[in-house]
Amino acid sequence: MRLQWEEGELLLTVSGYSPRLPSRLYSLFQIPAHHLVSRLFLLQLRGPMPAPGMPGPPLPRLAAAGLDLALVALAGRRWRRHPWSGVLALAAAYHLIAWSWGGRTVGARCLGLKVVARDGSPLSAGQALVRLLAAPLSLPLRGALHDRLAQSEVVRPHAD
Repeated sequence: MRLQWEEGELLLTVSGYSPRLPSRLYSLFQIPAHHLVSRLFLLQLRGPMPAPGMPGPPLPRLAAAGLDLALVALAGRRWRRHPWSGVLALAAAYHLIAWSWGGRTVGARCLGLKVVARDGSPLSAGQALVRLLAAPLSLPLRGALHDRLAQSEVVRPHAD
């Protein structure tokens, strides 16, 4: 393994490693998992200093979530046979795409909020997935557990 700092980026190079998985499976599953775990670890080490923006207050965050849920429920009402599974799949796809392609759902855009990584960079698709899977745990715990696990923050961006 070789660790180096080059042109403002931390690089880790592994030489001589031969995965046991077939190369296609390794590329599809293991490499993205390595990248996600490494990114979450490095973001946790870095911390939120300086802050990526003004924190999004709880009330606008809840209002944005409500708007998004209403939008998804409206769009998913066409699934008559399995309404809940269709709406859940649509909600998952909607949030994953919005968070990883700009950090904003329709509700967040309406309320001037944005989801970013802890360092202010855009969320990766893996972080968006971690955030989505952990979101149901945040309600009973009354805290932003999904943001802590995904190393993300909801902010009011300075300017777009």
